[in-house]
Amino acid sequence: MYHSTDSTHQCDVFTKHLTQCLEKLIHVTWPCYITGDLNAPSIDWASLLAPQNSADTCLQNFAVNNGFMQLVTAATRGNSILDVVFTNEPNNVYDVTVDPHFASSDHCCIKFTIFLEDGSSGTPHNDDTTRKQYLWDHADYEGLANYLSSYNWSNLFTVNLTANSMWSAFYNVLLNAIDAFVPSRISTTKKTVKRYPKKARKVLARKRCLWRELRINPNDVTLRLKYQDAQHECRRLLREHEIAKEKLLVYSNNLGSFYKHVVMQSADLPGVFQDSRSS
Repeated sequence: MYHSTDSTHQCDVFTKHLTQCLEKLIHVTWPCYITGDLNAPSIDWASLLAPQNSADTCLQNFAVNNGFMQLVTAATRGNSILDVVFTNEPNNVYDVTVDPHFASSDHCCIKFTIFLEDGSSGTPHNDDTTRKQYLWDHADYEGLANYLSSYNWSNLFTVNLTANSMWSAFYNVLLNAIDAFVPSRISTTKKTVKRYPKKARKVLARKRCLWRELRINPNDVTLRLKYQDAQHECRRLLREHEIAKEKLLVYSNNLGSFYKHVVMQSADLPGVFQDSRSS
């Protein structure tokens, strides 16, 4: 992207057209990266401040409203940051450096590395994990059903008097039944990254930007209200996403997927209720 220093290009109308074009291009389901010479020296990207009623305000609002983070922190020409690297997935970009000029250019070079989740580029960390993988296609569902139907549930209710102990006992019975009737194997897998719908990712990115701005201006009431609205919207969208996933699981009538979901959701839970007063 190149935003010329020409007075025609620096006007509000042209800058709005530029941001509108960018907004059309970023409506995708994968991370976005925007680089180029923005020629907006008056924007303070560290504090997300720009002169009011200027074309630069339009550029700053585009970044904040669409959840983009500007990663270049050192001057690229003179004392100004003119060349930028925008992304709505800042955890995927690292080693951002400003290097000496290239050839006859009066701008510094910017080098950075993008972490690709599909592994097509060198990964900075080894996220391989080993886990027990249940082979649900080969499970003995009839034996599993007979085991659970003949289990002495009355005794379970008798000896477990709290919600926590009851959940722990029920979970152990279920896990033992699965181990007995579902074959398994140890597999090595890549650590998966949770993927949310595009609308939820956009709101999450916007919330991050507003939080950074709020930390710099903690007394800004309007900004705090915007952050709180984004926070509530995030919670709503993420909850709707989880409900939709669970409904899809229920209506699929796939017993194996249901058991797998129960085991995965319960693996890290200490119980139904955790008393915050306990240490």
